[in-house]
Amino acid sequence: MKKTVLFLALPFVFIATLTAQITQKQADEIVINHISGDTKPHTIFAKEVVQADGFTVITSKSEMLELDYSCFVYYVKYDEETNGKYLIVKESNGNLLEVNTKNDEGPDDLEEWRVVIHYPIELSFENYSLEGSSCHWTNLPYNDKVIIINNSVELEKYISCNEGSYPAIDFSKHSLILASGKTDIGIYEIVANNLLQLSSNKFKLTVGIVLYGIVNIESWNIALLVEKLNKESVLELNVAFEGVEFCQTWVLIEKEINNTTEVMPPDDIYPVTLTFYPTKEFRGRHDANIYEGTFWISRDAISFSYTGITDVTDIDWYLIYLLELSEISKVFISSHNSDTNNMQLQLSNSDGSIRLNLINKKWFEETYFELEDWYNF
Repeated sequence: MKKTVLFLALPFVFIATLTAQITQKQADEIVINHISGDTKPHTIFAKEVVQADGFTVITSKSEMLELDYSCFVYYVKYDEETNGKYLIVKESNGNLLEVNTKNDEGPDDLEEWRVVIHYPIELSFENYSLEGSSCHWTNLPYNDKVIIINNSVELEKYISCNEGSYPAIDFSKHSLILASGKTDIGIYEIVANNLLQLSSNKFKLTVGIVLYGIVNIESWNIALLVEKLNKESVLELNVAFEGVEFCQTWVLIEKEINNTTEVMPPDDIYPVTLTFYPTKEFRGRHDANIYEGTFWISRDAISFSYTGITDVTDIDWYLIYLLELSEISKVFISSHNSDTNNMQLQLSNSDGSIRLNLINKKWFEETYFELEDWYNF
């Protein structure tokens, strides 16, 4: 067995010089602050009580660390590495000694040590919205960065109100995280996926942005209320982009008019299709009939403008459908089965009295018949 004896003469880091013996809680704080810049996932373990002069640690490699002063003993284990480190805090004054190890899984009795903390920690948050007030965001940098706001004076730099005030925030308990950026692809949805604490003062926010796949320069922002962060906090922003297959062919399967459902088509066998293109154009078919035009879309808002409709039908429900489509202002896309890419599209007007339910061509053909047998796509 290899024996290593550690003396005070070895290199150590001065955290603080205390005039009295430190407590276990103070030692925990010294250790956490010492590795606050380390953002790799890790766990800090500690011997439960102060260790007397002559205490020995036996590593997983059967090496011995013998200490000749009373101290608090810690081990830092990294999730994805075999390298770790011992942190020894002297009881009498809080001086800290760091011993780095290689190919070591820690003390042989590590399962008996106390877990001080494990990073990353997933933190809770609450979305903060100006909806319902006369206020709006202003002066946002839109540079894929995060602003941490800790008081009303800071907040008022980024909010403008026509009248009244913005929703109140208790800054004695909370901080406001405000993230913003730009994209050259149309945005369908923005969500805060998670907020991780990587170390005592380092954090990481991941924002998910779902894109339509349509060229459209858009800015975005999201505001979150979190537990109070200190002024030393550093917050990294990670933006995760994903696409929703909006630009494809959809098939009308039913209409909901004033809560009455009508399965389509009611009186003939020809399905109604609606195809969206990245150029913000749309084209639809029904039997020999063609309707086409342009559309505008942003988030869950959409509008249609016809540029051409063939006049070869007298079917009332189809003509009514064209009128209903011109009243549509909202869009919602959902995935029926992520494994098969079956998707549903719902188009509705502002009050929800008109709802047009469509499924994508792939799902329709799996369920009913091949559209190529009827239309030339």
